[in-house]
Amino acid sequence: MDEAQCKIIAQSLLAVTGVELNVTSKRINGLRSSLVACFTGYGIQEGPRFAIKAHGLKSHQITATMGTFAAPCIRLMQAAAPDKIDFAHCLIRHLANQPNTKVTIAPNQSIEEWKIQDSSFSIKIVTRVNGDQYSDHDVAVTATKFMAPLVAAFAEIIGYTESNDTTESTEENTAFDIEGQLTLAITKKRERSRRNRMLCLAIHGNRCYVCGINPDSLYNTASGIIEVHHIEPISIQLKPRIYNPRTDLIPLCPNCHRAIHRKFPAMLPADLRADLIKPYERIINKV
Repeated sequence: MDEAQCKIIAQSLLAVTGVELNVTSKRINGLRSSLVACFTGYGIQEGPRFAIKAHGLKSHQITATMGTFAAPCIRLMQAAAPDKIDFAHCLIRHLANQPNTKVTIAPNQSIEEWKIQDSSFSIKIVTRVNGDQYSDHDVAVTATKFMAPLVAAFAEIIGYTESNDTTESTEENTAFDIEGQLTLAITKKRERSRRNRMLCLAIHGNRCYVCGINPDSLYNTASGIIEVHHIEPISIQLKPRIYNPRTDLIPLCPNCHRAIHRKFPAMLPADLRADLIKPYERIINKV
């Protein structure tokens, strides 16, 4: 994997997590290469470091370990607010629930109640690769699907803010990102938190809250199209506010998301669900 590909993966991780990373590639025993990433602002030995490498015959191993000189960073993470730790746990549980994937947390900790106690802490994920475990493309897919949530979990407990967040919070010690800041692109738009999207899906899953359909189970090459809906719409806010991914955000399929915004202000999810026609009732009853 060359420098250009590393930059592409860094940009992909930034787009998903809102966190800037330094991404490099290194050779292992002259045969296998591994992808290595660390937070911008932390050296490779000063904080968490993330890596992807080939494992066995058809798998990738994704790891998060602590650098040799990461003691100040570890103390910062140990002081994280309980809600930040809770959301980090949600992201790791989300990874553990992926098919053909095993998550191990050392030293000898559970998926539910892990804590970063010292530099011996690590998270190891082994997941099966459908394609070629050595190809740049499949490494990039693994980086987006597995390394990104892992990075986001650590970013939560470190308090690493999104790179495009120029807004100062009016509340301190919160795990949630402010959304709704107006920025000028071609037109005005309201900024949305990328980590809030990831947290919402980790908590609520990829099944539409209204109709019950999981788009990933319907489309092979167009997975990841589930959308995140703000129950109290950003568009009616007079100023940026904090959104809690657990209580303020829900996953919606593109159809339901379009339908819920056909009225202004947006319909309530329960009202749209009541409007669904008979063929969907069987799906809804299973949700």
